[in-house]
Amino acid sequence: MTTQELFLKEFGIVLTEKEAQQFAPFAEYLVKSACASTLRWIEKKKTQNIVIGRASIVRSVLNTILFRNGTAKPKPKFKPLAKRAEELRADFQRLATDGTWTLTTEECSALIKQNDVELLRSIFAELGRFGEDQQADAIDLLEWKLSMVTL
Repeated sequence: MTTQELFLKEFGIVLTEKEAQQFAPFAEYLVKSACASTLRWIEKKKTQNIVIGRASIVRSVLNTILFRNGTAKPKPKFKPLAKRAEELRADFQRLATDGTWTLTTEECSALIKQNDVELLRSIFAELGRFGEDQQADAIDLLEWKLSMVTL
């Protein structure tokens, strides 16, 4: 059974030659398995009153095959800014202070928006440890080191 016949039988859609060529490198059983998976996905969406379009069906089958073959590129996962700011705040306290004080979440958020997190961590490690009475000195040194990097 050709890919075009399979799509016509399973989904009631006719593939163009270009769409059918996307599936040519894959074994028939992989395409059938991906079609079955996509059919389950469509049924699930129907219960939510969501209509799946023709292009979404073709893309779903292809993405399923690519994922199963391990050739799909993973989608990058980003942590929310607030979570990254809290982690950076903890790193600052651990690396650049004696544990008695730290940057605020808002300060860390602003730093993340302007600089790479790994760069910030490396600068924190370079700063040395500052006590609570040396907060101004620590912040000044941090800003100076960051300005030297961005020049």
